[in-house]
Amino acid sequence: MAIIGLTLFAIGTATTAEAMKSNSIVFTFANVFYLGSIATQLLFCVSLRKPVSKKSIYLFILGIVIFGIHFEYLRGSGNFVGRVLEVASIICILLVMQLYQLQKVLRVQSSLQLKFLFIFTLLELVTVILRLVVSALQVNPVLTIDSVPMSLMAVTWFNLSFNVLSYLTMLGFWSERSAAKQVEASIENARISALLDERERLIGSLLAANKSVATGALSASLAHELNQPIGASRINLFTLRRMLTGRDIHDDAIEEIISRIELDNQRSGDIVAALRSIFTQEGVITSCISTAEALNSVVRLVQGECIRLGIALEVHIDDALINANRVELQQVFLNLLNNAIDALKTNQQTEQKSIWLRCMKHSDSVQVLISDNGPGISEQLAPRIFDLFETSKKAGMGLGLWLSQYCIQRIDGEISYAPRVGGGSEFVVDIPLKRDIAQ
Repeated sequence: MAIIGLTLFAIGTATTAEAMKSNSIVFTFANVFYLGSIATQLLFCVSLRKPVSKKSIYLFILGIVIFGIHFEYLRGSGNFVGRVLEVASIICILLVMQLYQLQKVLRVQSSLQLKFLFIFTLLELVTVILRLVVSALQVNPVLTIDSVPMSLMAVTWFNLSFNVLSYLTMLGFWSERSAAKQVEASIENARISALLDERERLIGSLLAANKSVATGALSASLAHELNQPIGASRINLFTLRRMLTGRDIHDDAIEEIISRIELDNQRSGDIVAALRSIFTQEGVITSCISTAEALNSVVRLVQGECIRLGIALEVHIDDALINANRVELQQVFLNLLNNAIDALKTNQQTEQKSIWLRCMKHSDSVQVLISDNGPGISEQLAPRIFDLFETSKKAGMGLGLWLSQYCIQRIDGEISYAPRVGGGSEFVVDIPLKRDIAQ
């Protein structure tokens, strides 16, 4: 509105002597638009504190129309000074109201653009007051555009210029607020995205927890059900041994087979008992164990499979004594060795397939390294390899490594994974030495 008013005022001042009779109506439009621009500024300042009602907008439009009709009436009567005094007085009132609103807004929020708007509004008020003073001191009647005092023209142009600057400042304020809102929206979007990611993680954790509970219940059920046939097989083996003893049959091969069945049966029972203690949160029962004995027993279990698949198994064991649960520890190393065998079994490679088992004794701990030259574990899966239900196998359940880590941590040990230099995987298990030995 300020720019339109300024344009119309320029058109009016470009006319010559007949401006008062023919083209002077252009001044009416110029003043209407100028007054409208001041009123719009006031509404803008009010909107910074509270929403502007429709009633206020309708009153604003009605007031501008009434002013235009009255101004045109004054123009027809030829009262130039009266018109100037009326316009200047109304604008003074509007500008004072605008400064009052801006002062309240600036107490609440600090904005450089609003400070500039306050300054330009104050300068507008000063120039309008000067218009009032110059018009009041005007003695000679103004009949043509040439008879308008230059001082009044200069003050009017300065006044309109400050009005235009006020609008440019308002535009800068809206641009500043728009940019701030965009930044806030970006931050809010990032926060919402983080919350959604957190929700997905929580859902995943809940699903894993549900699976863990289901797995625990299943394991407890299996332990309960398997104990019966295992107990029955023990009775049957005992009966068979009594029968063979009663008949004085001493076949070494049969004796060896029976002994192996007894050992496997005992081992099955121990595994079930270990599973029961793990999933029922019972305390771990430890004893003094020889690392050489525990590892060699596991090596004997996988040696046949390695020979059948053409896998070279290199073993180096430093004997040491540790406090651990024998069955759980054997299951950990058996799981790691079986994982290495599975990785090499499906891997098509020209070089010799190899597994290395090394046990090294340190001052306060024993370190067991199990490595292979298979395909290794992907970088994406490696950080989550010990998480429950995470697996790199197509038919895997994702329980083995999680359970291995749980068993090792129960005896204050640590287990970690790292890619093997030269290709493949390497798992490192650190277990504290038996306390009196370490001391």
